[in-house]
Amino acid sequence: MKSVLVCGPQGCGKTRNATLIAGALDLTKIVDNWQIGDELPLENTLILTNAAPNSRPWPGEKWLTFMTYNEAMQHVYRPPLCIYHASCADGFGAAWVVRKAMPHAEFHPARYGEPMPDVAGRVVVLVDFSYSRDQLLQMAEIAKRVLVIDHHKTAAEALAGLPQVADASSWAHSGRAISTCFDMERSGAGLTWDFFFPGQPRPDLINHIEDRDLWRFKLEGTREVQANVFSYPYDFEVWDQLAATPAEQLRSDGIAIERKHHKDIAELLKALRRRMTIGGYDVPAANLPYIHSSDAGHVMAQGEPFAACYWDTPAGRTFSLRSETDGLDVSAIAKLYGGGGHRNAAGFTVSYEHPLAHNAPPLKCFQVGDYDLVAAHTPEQAIKLLCAFCGYDSDTFNLLDVTEWTDAQLDSECFEEEGITPADPWRVQFAACVYPQYLGGWE
Repeated sequence: MKSVLVCGPQGCGKTRNATLIAGALDLTKIVDNWQIGDELPLENTLILTNAAPNSRPWPGEKWLTFMTYNEAMQHVYRPPLCIYHASCADGFGAAWVVRKAMPHAEFHPARYGEPMPDVAGRVVVLVDFSYSRDQLLQMAEIAKRVLVIDHHKTAAEALAGLPQVADASSWAHSGRAISTCFDMERSGAGLTWDFFFPGQPRPDLINHIEDRDLWRFKLEGTREVQANVFSYPYDFEVWDQLAATPAEQLRSDGIAIERKHHKDIAELLKALRRRMTIGGYDVPAANLPYIHSSDAGHVMAQGEPFAACYWDTPAGRTFSLRSETDGLDVSAIAKLYGGGGHRNAAGFTVSYEHPLAHNAPPLKCFQVGDYDLVAAHTPEQAIKLLCAFCGYDSDTFNLLDVTEWTDAQLDSECFEEEGITPADPWRVQFAACVYPQYLGGWE
């Protein structure tokens, strides 16, 4: 009999995979939370530890076997992992292609600044996304194999000098721990299709995704097609249906959606546009989520160094930067804050302790007339938001129509309706039906 000893602070710290390791190595016993100094079982023992060989306890005992967690995980079958750019049509399109090529893969949406997922013992495919060079080399040490398919300018430095492969066949025969496929002239989805299905015609959906992501709009109907696509969830089965739909039907169904999208952006920018200092530059900014950020950012960037849209999440404040051809390289700006992207489109996320998350007053809840609650920074903004949301003229209400809710009223509303506690930072948005990041109302 052997035992798997899962150590504490001085050990592997990966108790959740102990059962997998035990099964793979035909071990019958698991001793959890074992510490150096605890009594050892009197049988042949496998100890999982990340300690260096010369610092491992009892090195002379013949009945002890030492193995690091990463070494042990090499014996465990774990399905391939696809890491793709989160909340991005190009990133999800690339993941959709990987699913066609590797049906048993698992998927992880990734954002710049977030920690890497557990990749030990796995084949890892990153699409439309990359980590820093140090992180990629660290990943290659513990994963079975790593493939990076990316096109972002900020990835070029991280991937420089690493082995390159042109397609899936050459990757399969390369035998390298890490391989890359990089091309700034193609989008993540287009590049991934060409890699796994070389010589096969791309679906129209992939071509339109690339046309928009590179901001070329050379294909007829790309804006309408993408507006239609954005109205659906990032769900593989849904995208199977979209990919099978003729491009003309996708375009036709997206005409009204695109018209409404640009009307919303124009109204929201009237209410939310302000100035911020980012990377040392005074630029226009608006509190708008990613579904509006590309088009709103390009509208605000005209005649400016660049523009920014931002939205708050439980993990921090996310910024989306856009610039025109004669504007600044926003990938360099994003890199200052740990992000990345292209010359004219990039992004990053900062914590709520960061100065960029402190330069806006807190959201408050306002009652405008007899209408639903509005989350806004000021009474004036509350009026503008409600008018934009409902389609009213801006002079429909005045400041006498606006009443700010007290904390007691707000907390009572949130607790009774949604079970949200007073400490929840999202309580204002939970209570309100109209707010800066609104997606058509809180449902």
